[in-house]
Amino acid sequence: CTSVLNLGAEVGCVIAEGPWLLVGMPNLVRAWNMETNTDQSLSGPVGQVYSLVVGSDLLFAGTQDGSILAWRYNAATNCFEQAASLMGHTLPVVTLYVGANRLYSGSMDKSIKVWSLENLQCIQTLTDHTSVVMSLICWDQFLLSCSLDNTVKIWAAVEGGNLEVTYTHEEENKPKKMAPPKEKKQKLSTSETISPSLSKMKMKKKKKNKRKKRVSKSLITSSPSHSEKDLVTLSPPPISKVNVEKAMKKQNDVAMFLTEKVISAVAKNSNFVFSPASINAALTMVAASSKEEQLTSSILSFLRSYSMDELKAVFSEIATIVLADGSASGGPKISNVNGVWMEQSLGVDPSSKDLFENFFKATCALVDFRFKVSFILG
Repeated sequence: CTSVLNLGAEVGCVIAEGPWLLVGMPNLVRAWNMETNTDQSLSGPVGQVYSLVVGSDLLFAGTQDGSILAWRYNAATNCFEQAASLMGHTLPVVTLYVGANRLYSGSMDKSIKVWSLENLQCIQTLTDHTSVVMSLICWDQFLLSCSLDNTVKIWAAVEGGNLEVTYTHEEENKPKKMAPPKEKKQKLSTSETISPSLSKMKMKKKKKNKRKKRVSKSLITSSPSHSEKDLVTLSPPPISKVNVEKAMKKQNDVAMFLTEKVISAVAKNSNFVFSPASINAALTMVAASSKEEQLTSSILSFLRSYSMDELKAVFSEIATIVLADGSASGGPKISNVNGVWMEQSLGVDPSSKDLFENFFKATCALVDFRFKVSFILG
C-alpha cells in the first residue's frame, strides 16, 4: 500500500473512468480528477451509494433508498450535472451494469430492472430470484445474474425482445461430514505373549478405549465441518454494542430529508409544526412489532438502519435523554404523547402489547375504528 485516503465515511463502491476516480459514499458521490488534482461532490443520493457505472455518457449511482441517479459531465463547466432519477426499486440498488444499450440494475428487493439508455425508462422487471441480486454482467447476447439465493441465472432475449431465464445453476452449500479417523491395528507385544494376566489387563483398557473411540466417532460425525462453520450469518450487535452516536447521526439525516420534503411540498411560505422524531418513533414501533420481513426491511432501509437493535437504541436515547424532564436542574420539560391504537376486531399480540407498553412507554388500546372513528378522532 503506497497511500491511504481517509474519507471519514463509509465507502460503498469505487470505479475509475478516464481521468476520474469515482467513490460512492453516504448521501453523495465524490469525484476526483487525477489529471488536474481537483475533486467535486455530487449530491442527490439518499443514503449509502452501493454501485456506480458509466454508460452512454452518463454516470449512474445505485442508492440505499432504491433510486438510481444519473449525472452528465459538462466539459464547458468542468462539472457533473444531474440528468435524471430512475425510480422503481423498493430496496437498495446494489449492482449496476451497462450493455447492449441497456442499463441493468439488481436490488435487495430480489428484482432486476432493465432500463433503456435512450429514454431512461424501465422496459422490463425480472423477478425470478428469491433473494438479493448481488452482481450482473453481459456476456455475448446473454445477461448473467447471481444472487444470495445460491443461483446463477442466464437470461436471453426471446421473440419480442424480453429476457427470459434459459439456464439456472444452483450452488449447493451442503457441508460435508468429516470422516472418522481410521483405527490402527496394534500387534501384541512380547510381554503380552509371555504374561497372560498383563495381557488381560491391557485388553480391558483397549475395550474402554474402543468405547471412547465410538463416542468420539459419533461426535465427529454429528459435529459441523469447517465448511459449515464458514456459513455463518452475521447477526447485528446487541443494543449495548450499537454505536449510538453514529446511529443518531443517520436519523438526523433522515429527519432533515423529511423536513426538506415537507417544506417543499406543503409548507412553503407558511408556519407549520412537524416532528421527524415522532415519525421515527412510529415507524420504529411498526417495524418492531411487524411479522412481515418485507415491511421491516423497507422501514430499516428508509431509516438507514442496519438492524432493529440500532433503531431501538436510537429510540431509547431519545426517550431517556432528549425527552427527559430537565426542569429540576433548570432545563426544559418536553411533553410527549406516545400511543398505539388498533382496531379491536383484529386483537393484539401479547408480545407486541408488552413491547409497546414497556419498551416504547406507549399507551396501547383497542378501539372501534369501523363505527366510532369520529368519536376517536374527536
